Amino acid sequence: MYTSGGDLHLELPTGQQGGTKKLWEIAPFETKGVMRASFSSRDADNHTAFIRIKTNASNEDEFIILPVEVE
Repeated sequence: MYTSGGDLHLELPTGQQGGTKKLWEIAPFETKGVMRASFSSRDADNHTAFIRIKTNASNEDEFIILPVEVE
């Protein structure tokens, strides 16, 4: 999981570095926080960034792109 913008920062929900494999395992229909996103910019303007999330789908090229807009 990584972000495209330098102003958008990702961290684990616990705030610690690294995490166990269990943190990333999400059962079907389960809702679970796996990261926290925070935004910090020196410019008062609208910003758009993207969070790319790699999944364990059968095709290794499949991932989720989550757009983040800050107004």
